[in-house]
Amino acid sequence: MAPLSKADVAAQKCRNPNERESSHKKAAECAKPSRNTYLPGMPITRKPLEIPSEVARQFAADMLAYHAEQDDIRRDRIAVATRHMLLNHMPAGTKLRVSEVKELFELMR
Repeated sequence: MAPLSKADVAAQKCRNPNERESSHKKAAECAKPSRNTYLPGMPITRKPLEIPSEVARQFAADMLAYHAEQDDIRRDRIAVATRHMLLNHMPAGTKLRVSEVKELFELMR
């Protein structure tokens, strides 16, 4: 009889209800990884955002204005306006914080 591969051993563990393991370890072994995920066994599928080109250009212009502005209150206003603009083109129920918009501005500097 040929030796079992790791996948075969994991499949046998998933089928054996008498196996005493913690439930999260067993679930992680039994789950099939999704190809669009960074966590094995945790299927996270998201559609890519379809943002019109004029909105992307406006985002870039807002980012430049944000970095050029010295006043913190005006920077916040730019970030809030950009947040509203982005939320109009995101799926319903999506949460986007002003701090996340500021972080995007800093990362894309």
